[in-house]
Amino acid sequence: MVLSATRNHEHSFNLLSHCRKVKTLTILLYCMPIPRHMELITLREAAITLGVKDVDTAAKWLADNGIAVHMICRVRKVFAVDVAIALDRLYVRELRRKFPNDWEYRYQIVAKDPAVCRLVIAEIRENFCNATTTVQPLSVSDEKLIQKLNK
Repeated sequence: MVLSATRNHEHSFNLLSHCRKVKTLTILLYCMPIPRHMELITLREAAITLGVKDVDTAAKWLADNGIAVHMICRVRKVFAVDVAIALDRLYVRELRRKFPNDWEYRYQIVAKDPAVCRLVIAEIRENFCNATTTVQPLSVSDEKLIQKLNK
């Protein structure tokens, strides 16, 4: 298999290098590179990102975190952005616990990828709900007290 590509466009050809089998023909492809956050990575690369040795461990972690694994030309791949969001989500949970008032500001300072940062913050804002408590009065006097307090 021969595939000619410049080093800068290496990501663009990941899919093609796995799917096309060419014996002696050199294919010159000129296309825009895939943005880093939309890049597909193999489970081996995901395992390296997660800091684990075993691909099956990485696959289990991905499944536990709701990340879809795609079979592309008999190779299991995931979107790099999904892995980055899942990892950042863990860090943001810690920040929210330690700094409930300014976790967002602190996260924006240390986030490596602005796109991932915006996605994580949007996801957390979407899932955030204000807990409310409903009170059931036990007697007429309790009901009068609740009405008085709600005024």
